Amino acid sequence: MWEILRQPSQEPVAEGLEVWHRVREISVFLGAKAFLPCRLIIQRLPDEEVKKRKRRLTRCHRYAGLPRARAKKKGKTLSKEKLALCEWNLYVTNVDSLVFPKSVVSLVYSLRWQIELVFKAIKSHLGFELIAGKREARIGCQLYGRLIVLVLSLFLTGQFRRHLWRREKRELSLLKTFAHLPIVAPMILATLRNPLGLLATLREVADEIMTLCRMDKRKTRLSTAETLRAIAL
Repeated sequence: MWEILRQPSQEPVAEGLEVWHRVREISVFLGAKAFLPCRLIIQRLPDEEVKKRKRRLTRCHRYAGLPRARAKKKGKTLSKEKLALCEWNLYVTNVDSLVFPKSVVSLVYSLRWQIELVFKAIKSHLGFELIAGKREARIGCQLYGRLIVLVLSLFLTGQFRRHLWRREKRELSLLKTFAHLPIVAPMILATLRNPLGLLATLREVADEIMTLCRMDKRKTRLSTAETLRAIAL
């Protein structure tokens, strides 16, 4: 690994491009038996980010006030290899380069938290822990009912999020929206048999959610919508 990191890139680099903008890709195989072909993406970080990482890592390795000599004796001091790794981002993927070029892999990786948000919303607001009963049919009805609510909630959230971004370039919070949907659900259910009334109610709900459930603006990092648009470009 260290030999790979130290090797200079053989790929042409545009004039004036900073070192930390350069992303390298190497074909590797993972697994002792399977030998799964993958892509190793290597990205050199800017010096300022490297310093932050090293400071953070150093703080994490201060063991309960142990003197440096004693910590070293216990084998708990930072190695040169760990500090050197602070200079790099390493990504491994088996997604084809036609789908995700090496230049967007780090952006795609930054979106992984969206999956965790969905699970957090499910556990916090859809009441899966409240499923009760011993009969298979009863449990199945409760489970499928909640899954239907999940699909509808994700669909509505996606529609509201897309409309808010097009209208005001603001992003909608998934967790805030999932918390607010149960409040407005009775309004939607009351108009299910009246198509015109349902449409008016959904518009009212959309305006309410797009006003109350917005994400706070970020000053440094890109939002999810901005990241996706950067990948699309």
